[in-house]
Amino acid sequence: MDNKEKTENNETTVVVDKNAEESHFRSQELLEKIYENSQKQLFYKKIEMLCLAVCVVAIIIAMIIMVPRVTKLADTLQDSAERIDTTIDKADKAMDDVSEMATSVKTIAHGIDEIVGENGESLTNTVEKLSNIDFDGLNNAIKDLQDAVGPLAKLMKRFN
Repeated sequence: MDNKEKTENNETTVVVDKNAEESHFRSQELLEKIYENSQKQLFYKKIEMLCLAVCVVAIIIAMIIMVPRVTKLADTLQDSAERIDTTIDKADKAMDDVSEMATSVKTIAHGIDEIVGENGESLTNTVEKLSNIDFDGLNNAIKDLQDAVGPLAKLMKRFN
């Protein structure tokens, strides 16, 4: 029996050795796969970092180009806003002046109405008197006066 046990022990040892060898081989394969995956991940991480660096550089270049333009635009907008404020102030003052002028015109119109009301009768009398003047008769009298004074004027010219 000792022999038989020895044989079985030898077989067990061989089986154990075979199992250990298979386990070692599997471990080796797994380690190689893990190493390959790590290498792939490292490669993709490098590509990712390169893309990220390109994006950062592009953003920095865009900022270098855009910041002065945006600053200039902001200054222009500020100047425009100040001019608009000045224009609005002038428009407000002009509206106040127009309002004051309208009040003055209203006061003047009221004063003219009072003058016309107070002097309406005398103006009517004056207009009536002017319409009663005989302009034809007045023209004839002027002509007669010229006829009478004309020879006297000629005589005076001879003495000068």
